[in-house]
Amino acid sequence: MSNGKRRQGSITSIFTPIAEPTTALSVPNIEPIITTSESIYAPSIILQPGEELDDSEQEPDSEPLEQFSFLDLNVFSNPDALTESDYYTRYISISKDDAFFHDKLKHFFILSNAGKPIYSMNGSDDIIIGNMAVLTTIISTFEENMSQELNCINIGDMNMIVLNKSPILLVSISKLSYETTQQISYQLNMIYSYLLSVISQPIITRNFHNKLNYDLRRILTPTDFENLDWLCMNMTFGIQFENYISHLLNSCLQNLRLSYTTRQKLNKVLVNETNSDLLFSILSFHGKIISFIKHYNNHTLTNQDLSLLFSMVNTSQSLDKDLWFPICMPNFNPNGFLYVYVKTTNLLTVILLSSNKNSFYQIQNIALTILDKLPTKKLPNQLKYSGYFPILKQVPIFHFIYKHKQLDQFIMNKTTEENNLSLSYFYNVLYHTQASKMNKKNLNIKKFTYCNWKLNNGISITGLMLSNDKYEFYCLCNYQINSKQMIQYSLTVIKWCQSNHNRLFIK
Repeated sequence: MSNGKRRQGSITSIFTPIAEPTTALSVPNIEPIITTSESIYAPSIILQPGEELDDSEQEPDSEPLEQFSFLDLNVFSNPDALTESDYYTRYISISKDDAFFHDKLKHFFILSNAGKPIYSMNGSDDIIIGNMAVLTTIISTFEENMSQELNCINIGDMNMIVLNKSPILLVSISKLSYETTQQISYQLNMIYSYLLSVISQPIITRNFHNKLNYDLRRILTPTDFENLDWLCMNMTFGIQFENYISHLLNSCLQNLRLSYTTRQKLNKVLVNETNSDLLFSILSFHGKIISFIKHYNNHTLTNQDLSLLFSMVNTSQSLDKDLWFPICMPNFNPNGFLYVYVKTTNLLTVILLSSNKNSFYQIQNIALTILDKLPTKKLPNQLKYSGYFPILKQVPIFHFIYKHKQLDQFIMNKTTEENNLSLSYFYNVLYHTQASKMNKKNLNIKKFTYCNWKLNNGISITGLMLSNDKYEFYCLCNYQINSKQMIQYSLTVIKWCQSNHNRLFIK
């Protein structure tokens, strides 16, 4: 393992042959109203007593989410009646010029205590320098007068959150009413963790100790700034929906549905293919973990470290090249680097972490051997349909998330990209709205949240959150269904998830 010296460069491309929720929202809490009215939705399949649901590899026939614009949510002010595309460009998408800088709904800034710019989600250097000078003045004035760190300022519909990691300051300015202070603080911590992962704490400390106004941009690469942009957009707007949910659930890792026998075969391949430098072996499919093996029992990676790793892999992987890059895992060893090898194929991605920066070819050979030994007869189809859950043929739920609390892992069904921003909003509200306690012992549910959204175009979306000591469950359906029926539908899916534990989660 490296001793913490600055890594050289960023991600190297080696071309090879294709060989517990809190009330922090402005929305009212939803009171639990248990009624007995009939559902307007008829299940597509009615199971007879004792009959098991077919678990074949096919897409479910559940009704998909109706298409609508995120502007129909009544949470994005649109005084100029812009189209969805124009609104997205003006208020949401990242822009490095100054035209719409003050219109953006979300900003992230990284600067030094001396006010030296390091990163800005939006804007050119000209406008960034002026704004960071203002931010530095506000923060320093408050801390001098109040003798305490500034954490949050609320002005109208704007929240400014500050994370002081001296000699670095991280600031977020948000106009999104549904984002909580706790959520934004988490986002700032993830951004700081990214800096640590590509530079390491000792290097940051040493450079600023020698020069208080040191320009940290000198040792950040264009890839680093691209990764920061991607991270900021995903944590805020759910551009990659799976990644957004992972962050919403505090770096919870997403798994996929796979037969227990197949997963065991994959685990065996990873266990057998190793050497003294190889610490961790991972198989993933579109950012979801298939298999994870640690080759030394005294070494482990936290979910936050793995989340950072997947963020870097997702923005850089390619079918025609292997990746080899250093990464500092802040929770594994904040003073040194591991070396990551990534091989992406049409089927899956192999990620291997080594302690030796000179072990590229040895690690590459291990990856090629792993790919050669994969059980490819059934694996392609299982991966193709891993995001579809046959249980959804029985209930009117178009999307759900099931989190296993003890393992800190979650699974959810596949969705389309058209409604990522809307789905992110729905789940954000479900997650952060005050949960109501339940005293029905026979249901084994401790808390639940029931929400209904009526959109501008007349569509109605119903959401539910259920939780106890073992799980958290979130779901959405197209209709206005009462809470009692939603609980019944949800318990059906929860029971299926628990019965199929070995196919859904990694122990």
